[in-house]
Parts: sequence; structure tokens; C-alpha cells
Amino acid sequence: MTRHQNQQVIAADTLEEVIGFIETCLATGEPTAVLRDTVLTTNKGLRMISDHLRRGDIQDRETVTSFAESATAALAHLESAENPAVSGQGHSMAAAMLRLARAVTRRALRALEAVHGLDIAVLDYVGMLPRLLDNLADTLDLDDQSAIPVGLCAEPAHRR
Repeated sequence: MTRHQNQQVIAADTLEEVIGFIETCLATGEPTAVLRDTVLTTNKGLRMISDHLRRGDIQDRETVTSFAESATAALAHLESAENPAVSGQGHSMAAAMLRLARAVTRRALRALEAVHGLDIAVLDYVGMLPRLLDNLADTLDLDDQSAIPVGLCAEPAHRR
């Protein structure tokens, strides 16, 4: 195996880790229809890139760009929503999985940067995903918090 092929395998393996966390998020059943569609589209884009890396193909720039446009639109929608900041404050398992996916996506980006000849569109797409995954996680945490009826949570002992 050449050095270039090894870099492709490392990048594909790291993307597979991200895909695994995203699939675990979906398996919780927590994401609502709109969020689920965004998560599925993100997963599909990462799967396509990973498959191309494993085959040694050149990615179809037009396809990657369409995934990037979809992710950018979803990010703009999530960021425009008037939600209070909850970053990392909820207890949603799906949100936790997306936060893990976000962290591994950053590592995947570094692995992709080492792949010689990779289209810049791939790097741009994967580079914007941590922000999207973080916003999705925050939204899931908000949904999780709003699902708990007020008054059912016990007051901490130190406040009694």
C-alpha cells in the first residue's frame, strides 16, 4: 500500500467513525422529522466521500457541492432560529452523539487535508460540518428540555 493509499484509508476510517456516531444519534429516535432529514443528508454525504476514498475515485464536485449547499441551508435555518443558548446543557443522547461526531469530524478534516489531490469542495463541506452538528445538538437539547414538564424535576437539596 502506498503512502497516498494509506492516507485515503485513514481519512475514510475517520469518516466512518463520524458516520457511526450520526447513525447512533438517529437510532435514538429523538430527532424530529426536519432534524432527521438534515442528519440523514449529512450522513449520506459523508458516506459518499468515504466510499470514494476507499475506491480511490475522484469525488464528483457537483454532488459534494449539492451536499454542501444543503448543509449550509440547514445551518442558516438553525442559526436563525431564536433559541436560547444551551450548548452542552441538555441530556439528550442524540445530542451527545452529534457532539462526539463533531469532535471526530475535526479529526477527519485533518486526515482529509493529508490526502493528495482531494477536491477543495470536500474539504469545504467537511470543514463546515462541526458547526452544523453543534447546532443540531443544541436544537436536540432544547427539544429534550422542553419535553420535560415543569415541576417534575426535583429541586436540588441545597436550595431547599
